[in-house]
Amino acid sequence: MPPRTPLGPISGNRRRGKELTSYERGQIVAHHDSGRTYKQVTRIIDISPNTIAKTIQKVSIRHHSISQPRSSRPSKTSPRDRRRVLYTVKKFPNASYAKIRTETGIKVSDSTLYRILTSFHIDHWITKKRPILTKDQVKVRLQWAEERKIWTFDDWKKVIFTDECSLERGSGKRPTWIWCYKH
Repeated sequence: MPPRTPLGPISGNRRRGKELTSYERGQIVAHHDSGRTYKQVTRIIDISPNTIAKTIQKVSIRHHSISQPRSSRPSKTSPRDRRRVLYTVKKFPNASYAKIRTETGIKVSDSTLYRILTSFHIDHWITKKRPILTKDQVKVRLQWAEERKIWTFDDWKKVIFTDECSLERGSGKRPTWIWCYKH
C-alpha cells in the first residue's frame, strides 16, 4: 500500500476496528523489537499508532498472537425458559411468536425465540396444503384400497392414474406456518 500523504485522500477500503491477524501482530512486534517507534511502524504497516501501542502492551498475555476470548452479553433466558419455549412449541406447533410469549411468560424478541428454537434444531416451515377428508370419503377410500389389496402386478399395469387438481386464482388465504424439527 502506498504511503499516505498528510492531506491526501483517505482510502475508503480501509475498515475501522477490524481484528488484526496473527501475522499483522507479529509484524508489529518484530518492528517494535528492532527499535522502531510507533510512528515508524505506522508508516510501514499502515495501522494506527494507538492500535500498535495496544498490541505491544498485550504481547505478554497473548499466546502465539491469538486474541483472548471475549465475554459476551449475558443471556436473557435461563435454561428453564428455553425448555418452556421448547415444550410450548411441541404442544402448539402452529403457535405464533406472540402465543409462545403468552404461554411461557417470557418477554423476549422474535429473533431471540427463533435463536432458542434453532438451537434445538426446530425451524419454521410453511405447512403443506392437504385436503380435509370427511368420514364418508375416508370410508370410500379405505374400501377401494381393501378391494385392491390382493391385486397382482399385472392387474395394476392395466390402471392409469391421473392427477387432477383445482386452482383458485387470487384467493387471499395466507400460508399456515408450523414449527418442526430440521432433518
